[in-house]
Amino acid sequence: MDTPVEIITVMFADVAGSTTLYEQLGDQQANRLINTVIQQMSEITEKNAGRVIKTIGDEVMCCFERADQAFTTANLIQETLQHRPPENGIKIHVRIGLHTGQALIKEDGDVFGDAVNVAARVAAIAKGDQIITTSDTIEALSPLFQSSCRQFDRISLKGKSEETIIYEVLWESDGVTRMSTIIHSVNTVPASKKLHLKYQGQELTVTTDSSSILLGRGSQCDFIINHAKASRLHAKIEFRRGKFVIIDQSTNGTFVKSNNSKEVYLRREELPLLGNGVISLGMNIKQKDPHQICFSV
Repeated sequence: MDTPVEIITVMFADVAGSTTLYEQLGDQQANRLINTVIQQMSEITEKNAGRVIKTIGDEVMCCFERADQAFTTANLIQETLQHRPPENGIKIHVRIGLHTGQALIKEDGDVFGDAVNVAARVAAIAKGDQIITTSDTIEALSPLFQSSCRQFDRISLKGKSEETIIYEVLWESDGVTRMSTIIHSVNTVPASKKLHLKYQGQELTVTTDSSSILLGRGSQCDFIINHAKASRLHAKIEFRRGKFVIIDQSTNGTFVKSNNSKEVYLRREELPLLGNGVISLGMNIKQKDPHQICFSV
């Protein structure tokens, strides 16, 4: 009989810098600490409808039927460990990778296949205190959870012809986790959001009732950007599923930077606009560049 194939979300979470822990704390104390953290992560997983597949040294592998369950679990793991007191002055940090895709489920409960391989690769990219995921997971998330992610990088994966876009989950803000607020406000997204744009004396307010707003150097654009790197119809902004989204449709791409986050490059892609920041059409973002568009939501 063929092994069943299911669409699931796989999560790998491991203790970052475990080698240093063994050097600084000694084998017994480090092993005890890592086992305690693995147990904490396993309990959080099971409380959020996840299933622990296996633990391997300083790592736990889990799976979830829904991406939202994995997203919630990953956030709560990071929140819990952020508040865990240091051990002999050493703070524990965990890195987490998530991926949604096809997997084979064996009779003994083990899981293997493409989803497992990609999740493991993504987890290896993450640093301590980071949650990294893929565009497949982003598409499977509810809109509010999607808005807490930002494009992070592109990676080449064995067996895939195209690069995989990966995202970072923004699970903390100003050093204080907002995950509990997000979870309890899924059905209370404000209906009166506004997006404010400013550029060289031009100002425009985009509301939830606005149609698509065009950015570019063409005269038909709602916001005209006068520089050679901008395409005539460079990008558009629209309100979808509770958030303002910028969609690049240009030759040179669009650069977006929100406050306290890294610059994101879009090429025929889209990105939610969160908080305050700047948009640059066709050029990298630089300080005090007169051709940048300032935005605030």
